[in-house]
Amino acid sequence: MKKGFWPALKNKDVLQARQKENALRGYDCESCGLYRGCITPKMSPTGEGRLKVLIVAEASGKNEDEEGVQLIGDAGQLFRRKLEPLDLDLDRDFWKTNAVNCRPPNNREPTAKELKCCRPRLMKAIKDLKPDMIWLMGGVALESFFLGRDFDNLQITTWRKFCIPDQETGTWIVPLLHPSFMLRNDGNKNIESVYDRDLKWAASQTGKPFPSYGKIFENRVECITDFNRLSTVLNEVESAGEIPFFFFDYETTGIRPFRAGHKIASISFCYGKDRAYSFPFEYPGVWNKKQADVIFTKWHDILRSAKIGKAAQNLKFEELWTRIILGTSVENWVWDTMQATHILDDRQGITSLKFQVFARWGIYGYDSLMEKYIEDAGKSGFNRVMEAPLGELLKYGGLDSLFGFMLLQEQKREYALKSNAPLQKAYDLWHEGCLAFVDMEEEGIPVDMKYYKKEDARLGEEIRKIKERMQTGEWIELFKSNTGRDMDFGSSKDLGVLLFDLMKIPSDKKTAKGNRSVDQAALEAMEGRVPFVKDLLRLRKLEKIKGTYLAQFMREEVGGKIRPSFNLHLNRGFRGSCDHPNFQNIPVRDEEAMKSTRGGIVPSPGNKIMEVDFKGIEVCMAPIYTKDPEMIRYVSDPKTDMHRDQANKLFFLDGIKGNWKESPLKEIRFHTKNGWTFPEFYGSWYAECAKNLWEVMSELNLPDGTPLKIWMGKNGILNYPRFESHLESCENDFWDQFKVYAQWKEDIQNFFQKRGYVQMYFGHRSGGVLKKNEITNRPFQGTAFHCLLWTLIRVNRARIKRGWESKICGQIHDSIFFDLFPDEEKVIRKLIQDLVGEEIRKENPWINVPLTVEVELTGVDQPWSMKRPV
Repeated sequence: MKKGFWPALKNKDVLQARQKENALRGYDCESCGLYRGCITPKMSPTGEGRLKVLIVAEASGKNEDEEGVQLIGDAGQLFRRKLEPLDLDLDRDFWKTNAVNCRPPNNREPTAKELKCCRPRLMKAIKDLKPDMIWLMGGVALESFFLGRDFDNLQITTWRKFCIPDQETGTWIVPLLHPSFMLRNDGNKNIESVYDRDLKWAASQTGKPFPSYGKIFENRVECITDFNRLSTVLNEVESAGEIPFFFFDYETTGIRPFRAGHKIASISFCYGKDRAYSFPFEYPGVWNKKQADVIFTKWHDILRSAKIGKAAQNLKFEELWTRIILGTSVENWVWDTMQATHILDDRQGITSLKFQVFARWGIYGYDSLMEKYIEDAGKSGFNRVMEAPLGELLKYGGLDSLFGFMLLQEQKREYALKSNAPLQKAYDLWHEGCLAFVDMEEEGIPVDMKYYKKEDARLGEEIRKIKERMQTGEWIELFKSNTGRDMDFGSSKDLGVLLFDLMKIPSDKKTAKGNRSVDQAALEAMEGRVPFVKDLLRLRKLEKIKGTYLAQFMREEVGGKIRPSFNLHLNRGFRGSCDHPNFQNIPVRDEEAMKSTRGGIVPSPGNKIMEVDFKGIEVCMAPIYTKDPEMIRYVSDPKTDMHRDQANKLFFLDGIKGNWKESPLKEIRFHTKNGWTFPEFYGSWYAECAKNLWEVMSELNLPDGTPLKIWMGKNGILNYPRFESHLESCENDFWDQFKVYAQWKEDIQNFFQKRGYVQMYFGHRSGGVLKKNEITNRPFQGTAFHCLLWTLIRVNRARIKRGWESKICGQIHDSIFFDLFPDEEKVIRKLIQDLVGEEIRKENPWINVPLTVEVELTGVDQPWSMKRPV
């Protein structure tokens, strides 16, 4: 670390250096031994390095003489060609080395041990060459360089295209995709465009001066434990008048504040570039009761001041803790750096403050001494923050606020760029959405814990009986007599040995790695032939209901409610997500699992549960983006039905009499929708669809009882090859009908290749390394959620303004979940109909088709499992 950087952290730096040294001790060339089989072992860096840029690749390749060299072979030649348009020469302008400097046998990827053993050579090369910049080519180079640093995610797709001023080595670090990534995706113009753009950008970064942060950060956090000094500082905030950005941060006893006993240990804030302040709040032994009351009042007044614009890294956190612990809400939220990060760049794993601090300023590990105190303690939900040394706690909190304020300043400059103008609209939607989600989380979802405990016991008893029965079967002795040990029915390997090796069951299905599959589908296929498989399938189902679904409800329940965390910063396609518990992943199709899990979700006494679903919202996005007249016709005219029409073509059903809203035609339509129409729109093709539809046809009949496969045979489709050929013809007809949609798919691919992202109507941009299907589907899926969020925000506004007793408790994919006061049902439904049917189209004229919702209700005091369509 450069001299003068944050002097108070010197002891920590020594500790980190020793930890790294210990972690890599014993790893050297001798313990690796790879050099013994190499023609050119222990290669030194090559190249002239005129740009003072060191390229770190994966491992030595080979030339025609079997000599190891850097960036040779197809990948190396491709890289050289990519440098030519930039007027760069690999040998003249760069130094080159590898993460592993001996060639692994058969050009395989280096092992973790080999990376550790060779890292001293890499660090010596950096020390000797003193490069201004290092290009890390691919995940192996990235992992090698950051060995010893505690980063959770070292995927190259997460780190690519950051230019990091690494304070430890004093050089710019630029992770890039390895050229072999393009070779593995040969012909993929989308990936090539990402690579070309990244490389051009990396070249533009060379030559810039390295920033020294030593003097900038010294003495910029004031840790206050004197009451008079704290009073003065808080008074200065109150009397400062307008403060556009007041960034604050809590250090708390856990992540979620709902369990009794949680406290805010310390508070920090920063509202100017020169200083951050940090003080104890409920940390024991610092303030007497009178002092604590004064501090509470002053902080309360600051939070309630409309003249002060509040900001935080994840405002949902600070808002919830303020409401639960301080009993008030924060007035005038203006910025959330975490959400702003996500809007700027939707890659996963980059929104944390720690990541941003390192990526932007190269500062690493300022939280290391506090980590053991603030990490989540598991089931209890309480950490050890109250045991942390007060000085370290305050310093850490102060740094969070200081860096948060710095990040805010940089983000505001980035959002002000003309090229980023659409992003402000996206941020505004996210900002309001977060505040609405805070209301949902504070309210919570009522649960019947007596029901869940009873259901948990029932499932546990049946599971016990099944296991007991399975342990006495003849197959147990068959396995034990051949292997010499007891069988583990939870082990895929043991199941494979029993089923395929010992019982000689034919293996019809393979895993992605080519192993014999024992997944759900494979076991269902052999259920009738193997007696214990029925028990095994039943066991797996019950264990999932009990251990996955019910367990999370029982674990997260506090005071008769669960309070899922609804998130906007995690999904790459700008949709919502949910955790603790995952309320968006609850069974609905399996009747038993649905009743078992949803039977304990209840309304407040005297209320109903109402779920409002945005009917076919993703389908509606297709004509909005593509402007395909056929799609517009289908979506706009309720008398049309594209899935029924496609089923007629696929299965020769014109003239067949029957009700399409009832089985068996309803089932045929369902499988056409999910096995043909949607897959075609979302990027699949006829051969893939044919495999699934051919299999499912065996279970389908016509209204007169004729098996669908027999019917297809009467129409000339006698075997699978003919069926696949038939679907190829249907696919040609499909895209001839939706020709405008087909052209749009080409246009958006071209747009992505030129810009590096896909643009959505609410301002969001999704970029990075995207598959072809992701490029075409993300606008539909993202914007569908944005329409729902837009509606949820406005219903929530009305709820607050009108003082409704009904509450919005959750959001599930394309629906909104209400704890409904019966007397307010009509007015809420009318509001939603007006918003979805009229207001959203007035505010967003690009919506060219009607949007509709479907409502499902329970009776008064009935559980969610009993909801019915209205």
